[in-house]
Parts: sequence; structure tokens; C-alpha cells
Amino acid sequence: MNSSCPRNNQKGNILVVVLILMALAFVGAYLVKTGALSLPSTQPTAVDEPRLNPEPQTGYQITVGEVKPGSVVNIDSVGLAVEGYVAVYKDTTAENDQLIGQSELLKAGTHTNISVTLSSAVKDGDVVFIRLQDSNEKDIKTEADTKIEVMKSVGMMMSHYDNEY
Repeated sequence: MNSSCPRNNQKGNILVVVLILMALAFVGAYLVKTGALSLPSTQPTAVDEPRLNPEPQTGYQITVGEVKPGSVVNIDSVGLAVEGYVAVYKDTTAENDQLIGQSELLKAGTHTNISVTLSSAVKDGDVVFIRLQDSNEKDIKTEADTKIEVMKSVGMMMSHYDNEY
């Protein structure tokens, strides 16, 4: 009698299909949760897209923070492939910039916290160029933009009311 009623058979088939789909959904969720199965990422990876700003390929680098008015310029870090100097030039209206300071001879490698004493002090608004030079005092080309405007530190003036404390 069971086989003669097609409606009961269809309900049973639908129930089996629904149970199988639910089991697959639970198994898939478990695999994703445990990390055994990962979903495709929408984030680009290094393989998908080349870097637009690759790291410098030379053995030379220079990092300069703020340059403040005074007769000393502090360089955060320098990387040299060969012995060389850090040179500070003052921007002038003349064709050539004026050399106003040079570090001591630095060995090849990475150096941090380098101070360069200047022959003439720089003031607020001056523009200086920080360049690397080889041991023959020839400029070394780097990818870094080392044109820096001298800026004095601006602090905040604080005052108190008479009866504040």
C-alpha cells in the first residue's frame, strides 16, 4: 500500500534531501570554523597585485625627522653600502646649494642618531637638503626626498586662573 501512494514517497524524498542539505551545511560550517576549509578572501595578496611603492633596492637610505632652528641637525638613521658622509646643504637662490655641515666619515652599514654640526645656523623657514656622500664627497643618489623646511617647535602657552587651585 505504501508503494501505491506516490504522495507519501515524494514527501519522504523531500525529507531526505532536506536532511542531507542540512548535514552538509553543518559539516561545512564546522570545517570553516576549525580552519580546515577556508573561504576565498576578497583582500588582494602580494601574488594578486604588485606593490606600487617597493622598498628601495640600493644599499643607501636616510631618515630625517624634524629639522629645528639652530646649529645642529639630527639624522634619525642612515644606511650606507660604502663609507660616506651625511651632508647638509642650505637652499639658496644661486645655482648651487651651500654646504653648511657634514658628518664625520661613517663606515658602511646602518647608523642611528647622527648629529651634524652646521657652520651657519638655520632659522625658521629656511630650507635644507640632507644628502649622502661617498668617501670622495660625491653625492649619492637616493630615493628619499630630503628637502626639509626648518620649523621651530610650537608650544602651547598655559595660564591659570587666580583661584584655580
